[in-house]
Amino acid sequence: MNTSLSLSGYIIPFGLTIVLSAFCTWLIRKLAIRFGIYDRPQQDDARKVHTAPVPLLGGMAVFASFTIVMVIYALFSDRLIGGYMLPKYLFGITLGGLLLMTGGLMDDRKNFSAGKQIIWPILSALVVIGAGIGVTYIQNPFGGSISLDQVRVTFFTLNDLPYRVILFADVFAFVWMMGMMYTTKFLDGLDGLVSGVTTIGA
Repeated sequence: MNTSLSLSGYIIPFGLTIVLSAFCTWLIRKLAIRFGIYDRPQQDDARKVHTAPVPLLGGMAVFASFTIVMVIYALFSDRLIGGYMLPKYLFGITLGGLLLMTGGLMDDRKNFSAGKQIIWPILSALVVIGAGIGVTYIQNPFGGSISLDQVRVTFFTLNDLPYRVILFADVFAFVWMMGMMYTTKFLDGLDGLVSGVTTIGA
C-alpha cells in the first residue's frame, strides 16, 4: 500500500472539513446574532458559567461542514460509497442529522421541555435504523462474539435490498444512539466542552 496516498486520502477530507467548519461557524454566528438566538445566562442555572449572552446554533456549523464533504465524496469519488456503505445509509445519516438540527433550532428558539426535546433524537435514531444501519454483533469480553441479528422481520424489498426489522440489533443501535446523543447533551453548559470531548472521542 502507498502510505502517502493512504494518508492524503484522510488529510484532504479532514482539512476540507476544518476549513468549512470555520467558515460555517462564522456564518452561523452572524445569523444567530442577526436573529437574536442567544444562550442567556440565568442566575438559577449553576451549569451556565458565562456572564454574557453567547450565540447558539454552533452544532449546525459542524453538521453543515460534515454533510457538504460527505456529499462531495459520495458524488465525485468512489471512496465513500461501495462495499458495505450504501447510498441509503448516507441518506439515513443525513436525514437523521437534519432532524436533530431542526429540533435543536426549535429548542433554541422556544426552550422546549425535556419531554418535547426527546422527540427529535427518537425520530433521528429511528430514521437511521430505518435506513438499514444497525449493530449485528458485539464482542464478547470472554471470547467470541454475541450475535444480535437472529430475529428478522422483512417488510418489503426495493431494488433487491430488503427493508426489515432486526429486533435485537435495532434495539441495541437505538439505545446506543440515544445514549451518545444525550451524553453530549448533558455536557452542554460550558463553552467548548462538548466539542472538546467529541474531538477526543473521534
